[in-house]
Amino acid sequence: MSKSTKLEFIITDLSNKPVPITEKFLAANAPMIVVDESLDEFGHTHDGNFDKDNVVYFDYSFKMGGLHKLWIQFYVDGKTIIKEFEVKV
Repeated sequence: MSKSTKLEFIITDLSNKPVPITEKFLAANAPMIVVDESLDEFGHTHDGNFDKDNVVYFDYSFKMGGLHKLWIQFYVDGKTIIKEFEVKV
């Protein structure tokens, strides 16, 4: 595996309006945590470009195939938002 993949997420509200990410989370760009289903892979990375829009992206190299859980953290209006995703690699 270990081929770098660009994962892009577009942040919107319930009305599908863009929600810009204008605050850093713990003094860093939006972090992403990656864990595979066997718990053998754990990864951590940050948004590739903190440009204060509503798009966050991550360059990540999955070490193994299979099901992975992703958690993305960011601030909106001073509140911590955590979103969970599943991807099959």
